[in-house]
Amino acid sequence: MFEALRAAGVAAELHVFPEGGHGFGIARAEGKPALLTLFNNMGNISQLLAFLREHTGEAGIIYCSSRKKVDETAAALAEKGIAALPYHAGMGAEERAINQDRFLREDGIVMVATIAFGM
Repeated sequence: MFEALRAAGVAAELHVFPEGGHGFGIARAEGKPALLTLFNNMGNISQLLAFLREHTGEAGIIYCSSRKKVDETAAALAEKGIAALPYHAGMGAEERAINQDRFLREDGIVMVATIAFGM
């Protein structure tokens, strides 16, 4: 995927941190804000938090394997001062719509979503 992005002129990077099981991807189109795409596979939030702090103000999506992990990750990040919002099929339609609207309209929002539901 990152090779295809690079071929299309989008600067793309992939970072993997084996200790915590996280994979981080960054895609930047010329003149556009970065969109961080992150995969949170393990319970260790410290590497994820450190990575997000290196990219303060950038929008991102963190994909988790379960609704429970989405809720836990979004809450843990919000507690540490990251503008993180949950997004999964178990939420009410109104709450999902509010969170999606904030993600689309506000800078620096980190959406935490399930892989199956997709963003």
